[in-house]
Amino acid sequence: MADISSLIKLAVRSHLRQPGFALVVILTLGVGVGAAVSAFSVLYGTLFQPLPFEDSEQIVAVVSAQPKRQAVRLSVSYPDFKDWQQLNNVFSEMAAVSNTRPVSWTGGDRPEHLQAEFVSWNYFPMLGVGASLGRTFEAEEDLDAGSHPVTVISQKLWQQRFASDPDIVGKTMILNGLTHTIIGVLDDTYRGFWWDDIDLWLPMAMAPNFLGSDYLENRRTHWHQTVARLKPGVTLEQARDEMNSIAAELEQRFPDSNEGYRVSIFSQRELYYGHLEDSLWRALQFSGIFFLLCCLNISSLMLTRGTVRRQEVAVRSALGAGRLRLLTEHLVEGLVLAVAGGLLGLPVAWWASAALLRFGAVPPVSFSYSFFDARVYAVAFGAVILAGLLVGLAPALQTLFSDLWRFLKQGAKTTGSRRFQLLLDGLVVFELAMATTVIVSALVTVSSFARISRPEVGMASDELLTMRVDMQGERYATPTALSSAQNELLEQIDAMSEVEAAAFVGPHAPPMAFLYTDATFEDLLDEAPDAASLRVYREYVTPGYFHAVGIPLLEGREFDQLDTADRPLVVIISKVLADAVWPDQSPIGRRLRRGLPTDDRPWMTVVGVAQTTRNRGIKDFGKGPDYDIYMPMAQDSVPTPQLMVRTEADPVSLAPQIRDLIQRFDSEIPVYDVQTMSHRLFELALDERFLAVLLGIFGALAAVVVAVGIYGVLAYRVRQRLREFGVRMALGATGAKVLQLVLRRGLVLMGLGIGLGLVVTVLLGDHLPGVQTFAAARSPWVLGSTVLFLGVVALIGVLVPAWRATKVSPESVLRQE
Repeated sequence: MADISSLIKLAVRSHLRQPGFALVVILTLGVGVGAAVSAFSVLYGTLFQPLPFEDSEQIVAVVSAQPKRQAVRLSVSYPDFKDWQQLNNVFSEMAAVSNTRPVSWTGGDRPEHLQAEFVSWNYFPMLGVGASLGRTFEAEEDLDAGSHPVTVISQKLWQQRFASDPDIVGKTMILNGLTHTIIGVLDDTYRGFWWDDIDLWLPMAMAPNFLGSDYLENRRTHWHQTVARLKPGVTLEQARDEMNSIAAELEQRFPDSNEGYRVSIFSQRELYYGHLEDSLWRALQFSGIFFLLCCLNISSLMLTRGTVRRQEVAVRSALGAGRLRLLTEHLVEGLVLAVAGGLLGLPVAWWASAALLRFGAVPPVSFSYSFFDARVYAVAFGAVILAGLLVGLAPALQTLFSDLWRFLKQGAKTTGSRRFQLLLDGLVVFELAMATTVIVSALVTVSSFARISRPEVGMASDELLTMRVDMQGERYATPTALSSAQNELLEQIDAMSEVEAAAFVGPHAPPMAFLYTDATFEDLLDEAPDAASLRVYREYVTPGYFHAVGIPLLEGREFDQLDTADRPLVVIISKVLADAVWPDQSPIGRRLRRGLPTDDRPWMTVVGVAQTTRNRGIKDFGKGPDYDIYMPMAQDSVPTPQLMVRTEADPVSLAPQIRDLIQRFDSEIPVYDVQTMSHRLFELALDERFLAVLLGIFGALAAVVVAVGIYGVLAYRVRQRLREFGVRMALGATGAKVLQLVLRRGLVLMGLGIGLGLVVTVLLGDHLPGVQTFAAARSPWVLGSTVLFLGVVALIGVLVPAWRATKVSPESVLRQE
């Protein structure tokens, strides 16, 4: 123990003699370790760490599927859920939870919009989530439709709106005009099925009071998710087989509603993080490459420093220090630097992981869910040890295989052998090649993110202000009253001087227009009944919508005020749908209806054809059926629509004025989710934003690391050749000639390294981590930008020591001779 202590003290004293060098190494290692640990912590926390639920690996999501339509994650109808509960033998429990639903809270100082989930009574007990105050739901509160107006509120709502009132249980809230009793405050281990910050929960049986009777009675109404717990010993494959047998049985019993429906089962982890898995693995790959790049850079610096110290090491060897002792000292010196870098790297990793959570790139499943635990710290420790070995091994081997006795001779040169010089050159070349691949991948990812976050979606996104309004109050209880109020409100907004046009769309609006349905076409029904329907996305809009959002109408007319509920049903379709159903023909006057061919819904007449737009964002456009149908909102009322306002001024500056106008129109209407369309599109690129930010940072840091590495090696070269440069200048060589000598070597290394990196990039292409989903790795723009960027950075690393070489004083060098 005493010997280890003395070795550590010796290493610390050695580093303190060159504090600048030690600081550079510690900072580089800190960033490298921090990057690797943060990437691993997020990947481990999302893909391997147990979810914060009781026996979380047994919890699965059970959803509807339509294999023939390549739809595998669809919502579930409540009657199907009840049958699944009764007929299955593979789950110990099944519970239902709705997607996020808006509710209006009135009766206080001002109306508020809240986010709610409807859950079956056993949902929270099945997850192992309890209440910090009061209780969760009981079975009798989920039996009779609309009979138990009770609610459980979130910790956040309790703290912010009720001032953490300890007597909150038993108090009431008016939700959508109905008084509800607060029975509990949920603890913070659950934040919502889709990580949404849910404000309150309601029994599933209360859904008819908010959504309509169809939501509990109609098998065609798919609106919630099902979560289940596997019985011990049951595999996912066994559960899928049995549930699909049950789905086939339900299809035979209810062919009108269940034809073509099957069941998909996913682990809860896959449901939460499956879409991020590829990005997380690529981030870990990049962090590993960056970590090795940092270690490689420091190894080259340690080698140059070790060469300078050879005479010191030779003296210690002559005084009795054995090769093993000297080797151990070098390794301990490397470990001391690595530990210091690791201590700096842990806060970097904490900050990076917290930033990813804070910006929503990788959301946790609960407020108390942390991605750091003992395994993450173990990986951090392993990274520190590996860094120490990689950093200390190079000078240790250099000492082990060197002839130290020749450095004891007076005037002996401390420069390395030809083989050693080639080793240093090889490290620099390899370092530049690695940096080239990192920067290529970073540029591809960042450019792809820029393309996705600000796409051309076919509407005026930059001038478009969007906001939600909640018109679920008693004043708008009838479709006629709601439609009349919406038209009146739009007239007042249109009258504002800064507003060019305004319209409502909903309930699911671009760029998240995922309200799908089946549509049957009359012409196809006559020609080919088995192929008469297509899956389409439906949107409800008010008159003037296409003008407001800037979607060109290619044929026919827009909706007008005469398209009301008591008039014939009409529809506008997208151009791509018109071309698919009626190629080379006009669809105006043709008819279609919602549902399958066996359904008996009323026909809708096509009155217009709109330009095809990217209503589901650029990532989903072209990956499935991009068929859109638009229907008048007056013919199918939507109480929580999205307001679209096309402005002549800055949309953000106009938002308070429009909010005030709505409050003057009706002080009981909550206004929420105010954003520009550009910002909504930006938020859609969640995965790409995560990778773009991460790889952009890695690319910039890689450039800095390469510049430091090249500077260190060339500065060493300059220092070793000072005598040569002094003699040359004494014999008449100019500073420009000396500069040329230094630059020549640096530029050769730079060219070899970048060239090797480009060759690897071109050969591997899409197989590089970070560009697996993009075909741009070989594009001239990316390769040219990489060469220019890395060339400038490397040139800076070459010019600084070259400039120092020109400042050599021939007199001082000759005097030393």
